[in-house]
Amino acid sequence: MALAWHRNACKNGYVLSYEPCGDLYYSGGDNLTPNKQMALVMYYAGYTKGIIELKDKVMKVRDELVKIGEPLPEMILV
Repeated sequence: MALAWHRNACKNGYVLSYEPCGDLYYSGGDNLTPNKQMALVMYYAGYTKGIIELKDKVMKVRDELVKIGEPLPEMILV
């Protein structure tokens, strides 16, 4: 439920919801399987919208995905 609320907030321009979305995707939760690729997308979107503090999370998740051989989302390759 929290993920749906934060995603809706992101769609409505509330930039601060990108980090909680990324955190939920990263760690998973009740009825939510962890998805590091989506976490990276959310962290990166927040970073590009001005939350410069997300740079460390972007780099960390990107490095984790590269280490395990998972493909990076296309928007991250830019």
